[in-house]
Amino acid sequence: MKRTAPIFIILSVLYLVLCTPTVHAQTFDAKKAYSDYQYELGIYQENYSDFQNTKTFYLSNPTLQLKEDARQKTLKMLKNRDNLMSIYLTAIRMQIVDSNGFNNDQKGTIFSKIDPEVSWYKSHMNNYLDTDQLVDLFNKSDESKSRYTTNTTPIIDESLFDVGLSQEIGLRMNHQEIYTNLKNYINSNVSEGKLKIDPFSLWFTDIDTTVQELQENEASGSAKIQSLETVNYGINSTYESANQILSSSVTLLSQLNNYLTNIISSIRNQI
Repeated sequence: MKRTAPIFIILSVLYLVLCTPTVHAQTFDAKKAYSDYQYELGIYQENYSDFQNTKTFYLSNPTLQLKEDARQKTLKMLKNRDNLMSIYLTAIRMQIVDSNGFNNDQKGTIFSKIDPEVSWYKSHMNNYLDTDQLVDLFNKSDESKSRYTTNTTPIIDESLFDVGLSQEIGLRMNHQEIYTNLKNYINSNVSEGKLKIDPFSLWFTDIDTTVQELQENEASGSAKIQSLETVNYGINSTYESANQILSSSVTLLSQLNNYLTNIISSIRNQI
């Protein structure tokens, strides 16, 4: 599952959630889910290293004892790999749970895609039996690889994009709330003769345009990432294209923030 490492990097970059510790127990939230993933990743990396070493020993000296050692290390590693995938998907799910840009229906749509994957890996992990021979283990491993390639990867890509999209929407909505309050304050004071409408009227137009561009990016990026469900190839390029659209919103958000800062400064200068 070669995409696990770069995905881990992306998730660590996106991870911005803070958690308040409790005295008796830690709430299961995005931070705890991510911590669980990091812990399980460390275990998997150790098991995978043991598997590789044992495999090397066996190939250089194919004794029955080394073959059995290889079988046991393979069994342990493959079970842990399925478990790691279920925990990783859960960590992404919790990022969506704790996000503030999506409503419950939007989150529910994402969960309806992630949850079956979590269930699949948890169930498949139990398919590995202590009595399985190496050929059986490798056949079952191929089932996981196939699932990861055909089902899980597009869902992971879409979900990671949705984490960033939700954060962007949340930031836009926060700025819009501030903008609405400032606009109401300005209009009220203009009617009372305490403020002049200029240059606010021009800035209002610029802000409205920026907000519209942000919303267009959100819609365009969302449509692009959802096409992962229908494409049979070019998954990576589709994912990157969607992220490029969303990345262009960073400049727009910064611009929007500067506009609001200018409005506040101008209000202070007039009053």
